[in-house]
Amino acid sequence: MLTEVSVEEALNNIPLPLVIISTETKGGRRAGMTAAWVTQVSWKPPLIGVAIYREWTTLKAILEKGEFAIHLVSPRLADAAVEVFGRMSSAKVDKFEVASHIYGLRVAKGKVVEVPVLVEAPYVIECKLVGYHEIGDHYLVICNPVAAYKGVEEMPVVFYRGKIRFVKNDVVPNLPSA
Repeated sequence: MLTEVSVEEALNNIPLPLVIISTETKGGRRAGMTAAWVTQVSWKPPLIGVAIYREWTTLKAILEKGEFAIHLVSPRLADAAVEVFGRMSSAKVDKFEVASHIYGLRVAKGKVVEVPVLVEAPYVIECKLVGYHEIGDHYLVICNPVAAYKGVEEMPVVFYRGKIRFVKNDVVPNLPSA
């Protein structure tokens, strides 16, 4: 028997990746934010979609410059993802400077795109903007991944039921491999 629940409850039960988005303006002002609404949207060509609130400074910088990086968040980055990239405003502080000072995170330049990159991320995907669509109170930003590389040897975390959760290497038994 199916039990009716609110749409909000059902949506809160979708496991989501947790990432830090980084970019900078054409003038070199860095911006970054934590996001969970990110997914691959095409195989050929490979494309990624990220939903970003329409008022965020990071969105404005992405639309201006046309480049950004996606960092998968690991346990090492989780506190900075919440406390710095999730709670602080890029319009008021340089989040990369704060994360470096408080959490000891190292910041480098992207290999292909001219944006800040967090060295401690398990994976970094550099992106070039393909297009965007205003959807509700967010913009769906579509990008072409132009470079990807590994940073630290840690499993990424996920955002599930309003909390950051650790991913294990456990596999559901007796299911065929993809």
